Amino acid sequence: MRQGAPGSSQMSNPAGPRRGYELNPALAGQPAESIERLIFPNLADKPIPFIDGSIEATHAALHAISAAMVGGTDDMCLENPGPIPAGYTYFSQFVFHDMAFTRLENRNHGYTARVASPHIASDCTAALDLDTLYGSGPVFEPMLYKAPDSRFGHRCEFVTGMPGEQILPGEMTETERANARDLPRIALDGCGATSARSRNPRYSQPVVADARNDHHLILAQMHATFLKVHNRIVGVLRANGAEPQEAFEITRAFVGSSYRKAIFLDYLPRILHPAIYRELFGRRFDAYLPRRGQPGVALGIPLEFTFGTGRLGHAMSRSVYRVNRFRPEAPLPEIINLSSEAPDAKLPVSADWYIDWTNFFEFSTLASKVQSARRISPFMSSAMAQDTTTILADTDRSIGFMDMWRCYERRLPSGQTLARRINREIGDLFGTELTPKGGIPILEKAAMLPSDAFAAVYPADAERLRAALVAAPEFLVHTPLFYYLAQEAAVLGEEGGRLGPVGSFILAVAARQALAETDEPGVETTPHDLRHSAGIGTVPGIIEIAEAGVMTDEHLYDLVSTFAGQMRRAGRHHRFGPV
Repeated sequence: MRQGAPGSSQMSNPAGPRRGYELNPALAGQPAESIERLIFPNLADKPIPFIDGSIEATHAALHAISAAMVGGTDDMCLENPGPIPAGYTYFSQFVFHDMAFTRLENRNHGYTARVASPHIASDCTAALDLDTLYGSGPVFEPMLYKAPDSRFGHRCEFVTGMPGEQILPGEMTETERANARDLPRIALDGCGATSARSRNPRYSQPVVADARNDHHLILAQMHATFLKVHNRIVGVLRANGAEPQEAFEITRAFVGSSYRKAIFLDYLPRILHPAIYRELFGRRFDAYLPRRGQPGVALGIPLEFTFGTGRLGHAMSRSVYRVNRFRPEAPLPEIINLSSEAPDAKLPVSADWYIDWTNFFEFSTLASKVQSARRISPFMSSAMAQDTTTILADTDRSIGFMDMWRCYERRLPSGQTLARRINREIGDLFGTELTPKGGIPILEKAAMLPSDAFAAVYPADAERLRAALVAAPEFLVHTPLFYYLAQEAAVLGEEGGRLGPVGSFILAVAARQALAETDEPGVETTPHDLRHSAGIGTVPGIIEIAEAGVMTDEHLYDLVSTFAGQMRRAGRHHRFGPV
């Protein structure tokens, strides 16, 4: 639910946020919407120091280091590709947008301005409630939904988009044409809604609850797929006698439950360190849950996630993607530029740019040709390391530079400081697995230089990065959190196949809190609840609902009916009557 929307906590509680992390003591007395949040508030007075005590020296070092954070091949070597399918890079971005929408309110001052802890404002809850998809619902954001059947009817289906005309030669199959999709769009030149016959290359804007999900092709296709999933379920329920409002509410509950279940039972076990993942289903992480009703407690996920773990998708992005059989080697810059944010984008996207999800996820019912995400490390793909399309115009700031600089700008503790604090919380989980004395290794000095495994694959690149790091020795002992987590994954995360202990801890805390914050009727509030939910438990399983000819209406109806019955018996949703 978006803050400030009718029914949101900001409207119902004008005195300020009701729940979340402890407020950063350094910002006590500031407006609630601009409060920083740290997992450990006592680290607020231990921000990462500037290199040589100077913003200018820090900028210079970060420019040199980020320019060297480039690795060659996406798959390291053909014999050792990453274990995570490429689709989870973008599913995680979809989830990140659902959990957090941060605005740096003083960005106009420029990155060379004094660091005065710029305020952060959030436009959505730190919850896994798909508010980026559903917005504030059909009543308050009717433009997202199709007109009802009658004047006083209930809007229950999303408006969906039409792809543009096919550009590349070759005949598309009936299934490919059915799976071709785009976001709903309008042309701001007065031409109205876009279609295959109405194109405006510059002003074809998405009609979605969160325009960030049109940031690039893959994310937009993920959003469009979720729109189709919802509409398919509503159609099946309506065909079996459900009224529009009932169909909408059951569908939203089912999609939301399946989405949360896929996060905890499909995505997180792939990315988290196994020792951390096991603890998600115990009691240890309850200590970091929101403490409702306490004064001095702010709403929102921790900044260590927003500006640390949440940015590691940049390290997982490939330079080239197999989009579909028409576009087997699509460069990342082309994929990024298929967005309403790009001034020269040809939108709506042509039908031959549709994402064939079998190239991105492993399906049990479809033949998959899955490409892997890059292994997590400081070695980013050349396209991502050099990309400035997501940063303010007319600057030379790369994504790698900004991911590190924000850690200084936000006054976050260094990776080493945070690792030492987290070691006190979870060091016992590792015994002698990682260090002879047990606990989490603290990476510094030589341990922050390129690992042997990556240096063997990227020898020339590793030498350039090593030289840039050695030239900034303070960086090696006071490392910005983003870089520290990328290096930790490379060293302690199965050679970048998953997060290391510190990165896993941060993500686990953020995910556990977001689940607890999902304050809607019928939702599961613990990972244990999700294990026993009747919702679909994998990302490919959710996508299959939207794919033509994969799941029959009868099977889908049985799945949703079983879910609705489970919710009704548990007393979790007062509107779940007979389906």
